[in-house]
Amino acid sequence: MEPFVIRGGEVGRDIKIFHDLNTHLDMDEEARKALLFMHGVLK
Repeated sequence: MEPFVIRGGEVGRDIKIFHDLNTHLDMDEEARKALLFMHGVLK
């Protein structure tokens, strides 16, 4: 689960993201998987 996937913005500039990591990703599906993962961790 990568928290910074889109280049730009204040945080993106500060951590030096030089390319988008969301190439060919369905961001809604990635968010759903992250939520399921966190739900399992916090159970």
